[in-house]
Parts: sequence; structure tokens; C-alpha cells
Amino acid sequence: LKVMCYQVMLLLLRADKFKADDNLVEHERLLGKALELGKSMTEKVPFSDESWRMLGAVYSLMGNDLEALAANEEAYRISPKAMKNIRGYVGSLLKTESDIARLLRVIRLARSQFPNNSQLLEIWLDIEMNFGKREEVYVHRRNQYLRKPSDRVNAIKLGLFYVNETPTRELILNPDGSPVH
Repeated sequence: LKVMCYQVMLLLLRADKFKADDNLVEHERLLGKALELGKSMTEKVPFSDESWRMLGAVYSLMGNDLEALAANEEAYRISPKAMKNIRGYVGSLLKTESDIARLLRVIRLARSQFPNNSQLLEIWLDIEMNFGKREEVYVHRRNQYLRKPSDRVNAIKLGLFYVNETPTRELILNPDGSPVH
């Protein structure tokens, strides 16, 4: 299985190089070979999250976002605690915007599983800001600023939050984050 995964990755890298060189015929041919190999992997080892994740990567590079979502969903179903599967599934859910409620559930669960992962934290904050509970983003960013005012990224994003948000009742909070009545 590992060898087949490396073969798919190599085909995808080669396809990308041909695309950069404007050789779209060879690019498409190599993507087709990668797709065949990816499908073959899922047929031979259907219980492997890695084979489904690779198939999702192929579909994604081909621009077939719904098929990529289905493959990444299967990889996540097989192994929901693998960070690669979480990234692939969240990425597909974001790209298709097909099920925002599921996207929020998956990213919140991942955040609880990996509370110290800074990359996952930023993804969670962005998703919450765009689709979920903005007040949680505000509380987190404000508390982070109070703990560590030298964190420039957080300070800038908190400032952007203040500039771009219209105050609503949910965003008027006490210093401890509880709603003002």
C-alpha cells in the first residue's frame, strides 16, 4: 500500500510539473493514471484511510470536489483521529460548503482532540468566525490578547474583528465572557 501511495504522489507531482510547463495533455494523462491507481488502492484495501485520502487528493487536484469530499469523508470515517484525515475532510467540506453543520461538528471535535495544535486552532477560529459562534472567537482572541499582548497575529485579528463586526447582543460580554443582561 505504501508503494502505491508513493506512486500516486509521484504521479501527482509529475502532473503538476507538466501543468506548470503548459503541457496539459501530459498533465491530464498523469492525473488519469493517478486516478486509476487511487481507485485500485481503495478496491484492494477498502479499510485503509490512507488509500481513501490519496484518492481524495487526486480528485481534488482534478477539480472534482464532490468526489474528493466523498473520499475524504470515507478516510475520516475509518480513522477520525488522524490529523491528515481531519485536514482533508475539513478542507473538502470548506471547499464544497455542502454541509456547514457537519463542518462545525468536525472542526469542534478535532479541536477538542488536539487542543494544543496551533494550526487547528486558527482553522477553528476562522470557521467559527465565518459559519459558527462569532462570540467564541471574540472571547478567545480577547483572552489571548490579555494573556499575551505581544502575539501580533492575534492582536491583528482581534483588531480586524473590532473593525469589521457590528456590535450585536451576543457580542456584548462581561470580562469573563458571560453575556451582559
